[in-house]
Amino acid sequence: GTFTPLDMGTDKTIKLSHKYGTSFGKKVITITATDAAGNSAKAQTTVIVPDPPPLVDGGGDLTGEEGSEVKGVAQVTFAGEFGGQVMVDYGDGSSVLLSDIPEGGAVPLSHIYAQNGDYEVTITAYGKGGSSKANILAAVFNVAPRLFPGDAPEGPAGSPVTFAMTFTDPG
Repeated sequence: GTFTPLDMGTDKTIKLSHKYGTSFGKKVITITATDAAGNSAKAQTTVIVPDPPPLVDGGGDLTGEEGSEVKGVAQVTFAGEFGGQVMVDYGDGSSVLLSDIPEGGAVPLSHIYAQNGDYEVTITAYGKGGSSKANILAAVFNVAPRLFPGDAPEGPAGSPVTFAMTFTDPG
């Protein structure tokens, strides 16, 4: 960009300000000073504009049943780069590190909770500009046990009959 000519004043100090918007990285700046007689001098300096931290949108709360897959999608935006890493902590002691998040930033969330309850899910994105996170809730509902009767037993009337059943309970 260009700047408006400035009066240097008597203290020989120039103060410049420029907003780089979404342009990150190293920027070479050339400054030209010209006096009233038309004499000029140039100098260069480098400004480093760091990437900002990534933006994380948890995508909304999750719901599901214990013992079944609970799914969702978070969104991560990495400014100035096309990916980074995302750590998903599912709130039950398990987590997963996802690398090379694609441009567009869709982060699949998928987990099987062994027990019913409310779990805080933390999605943390790491990029060149730092890290940021979002928290969402996973509400996991109880599932009733399932009974599986065995073979039908036989026995004479008036006598005890013994039989076995099995069951499953995901939580």
